[in-house]
Amino acid sequence: MNMNKHNILNEIYEPLHKKVKSIYKEVVDNGYKASIGWYNMHSVKYNDDFLTEFFPIPIITIESIGDIGLNIDSIFFETTISREKALEVDYASLIEKYSIEVYGADDYLTDFYNKNMLLSDIKTRIQGSKETQICIALYFDMNIETNILLEIISVFI
Repeated sequence: MNMNKHNILNEIYEPLHKKVKSIYKEVVDNGYKASIGWYNMHSVKYNDDFLTEFFPIPIITIESIGDIGLNIDSIFFETTISREKALEVDYASLIEKYSIEVYGADDYLTDFYNKNMLLSDIKTRIQGSKETQICIALYFDMNIETNILLEIISVFI
């Protein structure tokens, strides 16, 4: 066994394991049905390119709501909601506090909002699309408090 690689991986994964267990406990303690899994093959945007993460990251799936994922140095929440509900979301209040992306569920490469687009165009883009389901992803610092995550999740229930 290559102990150097082993130690490097444990240095990365032990904090992720502890953090996901902590968040999961609070999610369940607040009455949500949830499960934890470790999944690879995520695509992440870096600058203008998409990179594949071949390594697994922990994901908390909250039944009928969405996923909380822990990247190596950040946390995300992803949900898929109906087109109608997506047109009711107060994006301005979310965008003033968090990094957010809004995109299609069928065609996830169709952006309705990213940091390079105008906030005022989100709903017009959604209305002009054929998507019946809309995906919303919010990105957070690794140190975000779980109660704040739970407040954000409650917006999408």
